[in-house]
Amino acid sequence: MLSPRQAERVFGGLRWQRGWVNRGAHDAPRIHDLRHTFVVRRVLLWREQSVDVGQAMLALSTWETLANIEAIIDAVSRRVEGVCFERGQLRYKVYVRKPADAPAIREVSRLWLGCPANALFLHADICRRVRLVEIEASGGRAIEFP
Repeated sequence: MLSPRQAERVFGGLRWQRGWVNRGAHDAPRIHDLRHTFVVRRVLLWREQSVDVGQAMLALSTWETLANIEAIIDAVSRRVEGVCFERGQLRYKVYVRKPADAPAIREVSRLWLGCPANALFLHADICRRVRLVEIEASGGRAIEFP
C-alpha cells in the first residue's frame, strides 16, 4: 500500500503525464476531486436507472465512512511497530440520524466486515447536517510491562 506522500507523488506524475488541468479553484486536480467526480457520476447513473437515490446514497455514505476507518487502520498498522488491527477486531458505534435507515446501514456494515459487526447502533443527532450516518471505531491492545 502507498503512503499518502507516495500516493500524491504518483498522482502528480499521472496529472503531468495525462495533461490533466484543474477546472476548479485549486492549482491542480486533487485525489479528493476524483472521489467527488465518482460520487456525482454515480448519482447521475442511479437517476438514469431509476434507483432510489436516497437509499443508494445512504449505502454509499456508510461505505465511504467505513473505507475511511480502513484507511486509518492501515496507517496505524504501517506506523506503529507491532500494532496490526483488523476491521473485525474493532468495536463500532454507529450514529444514525433516522432510525428507519438503521437496517440498511447495518447491512452495509455487515458486508464490509464480512460478519456480524461488533457494533452498537444509536439514534442520535449527528454533528454535520449533511451526514446520515457517523461511525466511530475503537480497538485496543494489552500493554505488556517488563
